[in-house]
Amino acid sequence: MKRMTNIVAIAVLGCALLAGSVQAQQKQSNMRLVAKNQTANLIYQTDRPEVIRVQISDAQGMILLTSRIETDGSFMRPYSLAELPPGIYYFSVKDSKGTYKQVFSTLEPKREDASIQLRKTGTANQLELVVKRHDHAPLHISLLNEEGDSLHEEDIKDQMSFRKLFSLQKIEGQEVLVRISGKEGYLYAERFQF
Repeated sequence: MKRMTNIVAIAVLGCALLAGSVQAQQKQSNMRLVAKNQTANLIYQTDRPEVIRVQISDAQGMILLTSRIETDGSFMRPYSLAELPPGIYYFSVKDSKGTYKQVFSTLEPKREDASIQLRKTGTANQLELVVKRHDHAPLHISLLNEEGDSLHEEDIKDQMSFRKLFSLQKIEGQEVLVRISGKEGYLYAERFQF
């Protein structure tokens, strides 16, 4: 009888842990932001009525837009980025389950005075960066997760051309923003889904 009670207790605990991880995954998947061609499309998924608060802020934390949306189900809403100056921005959505944040960029993908190539390699969760340029000006490389938290920061000094590999083994199912900046501002930004 005692053994049966232990088995039932373990099964209940296992179901509770599984339910908690499913709930955490659902929290992650309620909001998705797809930014292309000067438009950010907010995709929000829900199966019940919700009141959602949307906020866009810049890299310094200044709030640029707030809106309130009442919805009976899932929706997609476009936001124009055409009026925003080039830079890094934070998009957050707050609903009854919590706050979801995602970082996005309105930066030009490349600049003429440098050749910057960034791509996923054949190896799982690895990015390859190749920079070819004609000067030794310092560069700053930043890798950020969806919430804008730093995954990697690095300064490159006195190198004209170089190649780097970034291993992102713990980023499964997330988006990573890579930013490269020089002394005059941002040179390059690109997002990768892992």
